[in-house]
Amino acid sequence: MTIVFGPVPSRRLGTSLGINNIPYKYCTYSCVYCQLGKTTNITIVRRDFYNPEKAVKDVKQIVSKLSERIDYITFVPDGEPTLDKNLGQTIRLLKREIDIPIAVITNGSLLWREDVLNDIIEADLISVKVDAGDEDTWRKINRPHQRLNFNKVLKGLNELAKRFTGVLITETMLVKNLNTHRNIFEKVLDVLSVLTPHRAYIAIPIRPPTEEWVEAPSTTELSELYNLASSRLGKNRVHLLDYPEPSRFIMSESIDSVKEYVLSMIEVHPLSMDHLSHILAKKNIDMERFLKELLDEDLINIVEYKGRRFIVRKRKTELW
Repeated sequence: MTIVFGPVPSRRLGTSLGINNIPYKYCTYSCVYCQLGKTTNITIVRRDFYNPEKAVKDVKQIVSKLSERIDYITFVPDGEPTLDKNLGQTIRLLKREIDIPIAVITNGSLLWREDVLNDIIEADLISVKVDAGDEDTWRKINRPHQRLNFNKVLKGLNELAKRFTGVLITETMLVKNLNTHRNIFEKVLDVLSVLTPHRAYIAIPIRPPTEEWVEAPSTTELSELYNLASSRLGKNRVHLLDYPEPSRFIMSESIDSVKEYVLSMIEVHPLSMDHLSHILAKKNIDMERFLKELLDEDLINIVEYKGRRFIVRKRKTELW
């Protein structure tokens, strides 16, 4: 089994080859908006999950068959990537073997640990989650492990900003009535002002969230919050993520199984029917027949969110 998937189009990173280095829903948070469902294994204990050499071998194999260069190799798993004790080793091996920048998408909750910080700063780009600037909002949106401390998390984020020499970006997911009131959002901006990221992304849910009550702010609210962030952080630094990814999938001509390609992708996030249609058209595969096969094998569900249909991975319990 490979933990490498893609390449996939990314709104933040261009074209990215993903590494899913954490088993399903091993995470330090259980965010209300998570596109993968509720966290089933909430933990702050780092573990050995996968073999770094095997991951690097799989990455090299895929990269060697691509027709064009990708922008990043990205650790973007089913859970929190810094729970992987081998994260630093894997990054170092990748950088030694492959001349492609390394990115890590993290919720930032373990950066107060010296071992985690030392591992992650090996990357070229780090994206951290900053959904809240106060403890109450943090607990409501991110629903952290009970042993996590908000002030410690902030301290870890600040330490990363001081020590990391690569590209630091942030992402703030706006959830209506949780962090969209001006006084609450101002506290988020207080945190971001200290971090001074290269880019600060303001996002809204565009895929089916864990909790059905989760909603994006109105267009008017979003515009007001964007303008507020731009005035505090600088207009060139703030970017809105209120649109789907482009349908630009780089696929190797030697991909043996489009089925495995799609399944590995939806391990990490739901795939819209529009994007699935684009992928299948490249390989001249009938979409209705393809979906029927996956449904008959009990591998996927089809869900609808805000007028768009998605395929999501049907989960079986994973024991570790």
